[in-house]
Amino acid sequence: MQGFKKSLVALLVVVAMIMTAIVPAFAATEPAKKEVLSDAAHRLIALGIVKGDDKGYVNEDDPVTRAEAAAMVIRALNMATASDLQKGQTRFADVNADAGLQWATGVVNVAVSQGIINGYPDGRFDGRGNVTYAQFAKMMVYALNYGVTVEGGVWPTAVLAKADELGLTKKVSVVADAPMTRGAVIRMVDNSLTVPTLKQTGYGDVSIYDPTGETLLAKLGLDELEGRIIEVPQVAKGLAKDQVTMYVDKVNGETDEDEDDRIKSEETLDVMEGVDAQGFFGLKVIAWVNDDDEILYVTQKTKDSDVLVDVVDEFKDKNKATLLVADKDYKFRDGSRRDQEEATIYINDETVDLEEFFDKKYEGNIYGRFVKDGDEVVFAYLFDFEKSGVITKVDDKGFEYFDKGGNTRKIRFDDYDDVIFLAPDLKDR
Repeated sequence: MQGFKKSLVALLVVVAMIMTAIVPAFAATEPAKKEVLSDAAHRLIALGIVKGDDKGYVNEDDPVTRAEAAAMVIRALNMATASDLQKGQTRFADVNADAGLQWATGVVNVAVSQGIINGYPDGRFDGRGNVTYAQFAKMMVYALNYGVTVEGGVWPTAVLAKADELGLTKKVSVVADAPMTRGAVIRMVDNSLTVPTLKQTGYGDVSIYDPTGETLLAKLGLDELEGRIIEVPQVAKGLAKDQVTMYVDKVNGETDEDEDDRIKSEETLDVMEGVDAQGFFGLKVIAWVNDDDEILYVTQKTKDSDVLVDVVDEFKDKNKATLLVADKDYKFRDGSRRDQEEATIYINDETVDLEEFFDKKYEGNIYGRFVKDGDEVVFAYLFDFEKSGVITKVDDKGFEYFDKGGNTRKIRFDDYDDVIFLAPDLKDR
């Protein structure tokens, strides 16, 4: 019945789509030629761990050799310079005799010295052979200093079990003796970036090891900043499109407070290409930053359960409101405690203080993202439109949204000739 279809102009605040993209953000650089890369590959390229071939391709579907895999591990440990200095003879005759493996001799020497590789019982390294899942899991487990926990265990069960326990095999389909693709190796290295390395803390008759060592990101020389992203270019006109502002609670694990016990560090940081800072707007994050104050890698610290896409149903007293979908009253942090900041509130990209928010009550539809800390709302990014809804789900058949009354609605694309989304002031998002 194509003739009875019509155009749908949907004035919808796409808050749920835009603002719930709560995934790790990362800096990315493109290969010399266009190639569809995984998120993990983008991350490792930006960090200098993965390099393309002579044409710039990463080739994630191709197998990876044992020498190439060892090189990625050494780069992840920030030991590439050390490997350059140790090029030359290795303990493996097959490497020494292979002109095509001379580029990897330094990698092999460092990997041996770090206990990451041992070679085969017959004395070969087999640098041109394809690395298997079990072999690479062992490289990563030992690179993170967890080798002591698998010594004496059954091969490869003990190594694969430890790799799984550490989260190294997340989203990796492991087949112990099968050759790995470059994409699978990249994913495993990516999974290892924020795993604390094992550190020996006790000596003597009984050695004690604790997972308190540096992460690979720290070994790469990045500073770890913990805090909340409070400004992005859409709400702060003074920011460049590749900058964000962050309240910093901790730097490399150390708390930074002023004399009034309030966090004093409000940092404007550059965001390297490919980092989706907007996806973390209002959230607590851990950001890894280089010496040029550029964010290379970000992970979410706020719990998913503390992020609500909702509607203000009713204003209560001076700092409490009812959220419609959650069907619950929430207090908005008023900053009365010396160690806490007042809730940050944006409406239509303009900042609004708590008193004004509750005095005006902003009658109408107040949709958006509310971020909690415990039972208090500490951040709200809201939009005030008289006719709107909040998209909660989109697929190739249509989308779902909830309206002012909190009712879930469904729109099927097949029912319309055209579907046009009008999102005021949401351009470039």
